[in-house]
Amino acid sequence: MKYLDTLTSRYTPTSLYDLTTDTIMNMGSGSNNAMLTNNEDIISIQRNGSILFQTIKEIDGERYVISEKQLEMYDLYSLFELFENVYDNHLFKEEAVKEARDY
Repeated sequence: MKYLDTLTSRYTPTSLYDLTTDTIMNMGSGSNNAMLTNNEDIISIQRNGSILFQTIKEIDGERYVISEKQLEMYDLYSLFELFENVYDNHLFKEEAVKEARDY
């Protein structure tokens, strides 16, 4: 069995959180504390250092925040771990299909 060299295996929760907030601040839309996603939702760094996800919806030509979720350091770390495990699972399934075809 192969294991990936993942972010969660190389970083502490604090280091991964710092890397993520730095990325958001440097990819922003000019505001230096937020970035716009492909869905036009907003991910921003709050004054307390937490990460805020806001889901935006346009209604009658006006944009409204319809939901928001604040992520703390361990929430973010857990999400990275989840996504990396999903990716691992995807690779393992692809490998199993390939092996079945080769058999």
